[in-house]
Amino acid sequence: MVTVFIDNLYINCRDTVLESLAQQDVVGSFVIRDSTTHAGCYALSIRVDSTDQLISHYLITRTPRGTIRLKV
Repeated sequence: MVTVFIDNLYINCRDTVLESLAQQDVVGSFVIRDSTTHAGCYALSIRVDSTDQLISHYLITRTPRGTIRLKV
């Protein structure tokens, strides 16, 4: 289950989260949510272009040493 809050709005669907992010006017808007493909990890989605509504995605993982790693 994906649990995300955007402007105090509870959303539990990956597609709805990404659609809401695409509608944001500000480049740099982002969402961090539970990853739907990697258990125990998070996904970071960032609005990178306002013209084409481009969104970049990154996987947030924890290494065996306990540090955080971003994967493209």
